[in-house]
Amino acid sequence: MDVRNRDQFMDEKHRRRTGAFFTPKKWVDEAHKMMDAELGPNWREEYVVWDASAGTANLTRDYRFKELYLSTLEQTDVDIILKSGFNLGATVFQFDFLNDPLDKLPVGLRKALEEGKPIVFLNNPPYGTSSDWRNTKNTGNKSIVIKTITSDMMKQDNMCGASSDLLAQFVYNIFQVVIKYNLNKFVIGTFSRQMLFTVPKFKNLRLKYINMCKFKDSF
Repeated sequence: MDVRNRDQFMDEKHRRRTGAFFTPKKWVDEAHKMMDAELGPNWREEYVVWDASAGTANLTRDYRFKELYLSTLEQTDVDIILKSGFNLGATVFQFDFLNDPLDKLPVGLRKALEEGKPIVFLNNPPYGTSSDWRNTKNTGNKSIVIKTITSDMMKQDNMCGASSDLLAQFVYNIFQVVIKYNLNKFVIGTFSRQMLFTVPKFKNLRLKYINMCKFKDSF
């Protein structure tokens, strides 16, 4: 099976359960054009790049990077990236971004974060919410996906509403990395639903964390 078309064959129940979606190439290319316009055409050389929801490397496989880290929840995706030869030279590893401690990160990535190197968080995170499962028969899997260490942290941070959304959890955790390592030069290039910037349940997330950034552009 052509891994470029994996999304077409992915089990629908599994996709709903995990919130997974594999980004079409035309939108990947559009995102890279926007990043070029904002950061300059050499940003792939000048920044460390980490895709923490890499899947099968759809966001990066057609581009070259000086220092690229690709992490994904599924070990099978790691195997596909490595066997297919996508992004040769990248560090590819299995990592549960919403549950695993940061000390599990590869030495090179931890060193880059500790040294405060300029970094781009480039990703298309999962979009699942608790309401997605209330509307299906597959409700037994809801807690497996939505209940994470990150969701517990968000509840303690007065973000109970947003904690039930995987996209919000993912964005929240990016900012926890930024804060932990006191990163001064970071860019978040992410696919997301517009509701992240408009819906009331995300208000506290916007006020406390998203407003740490300057919004540049979108499509």
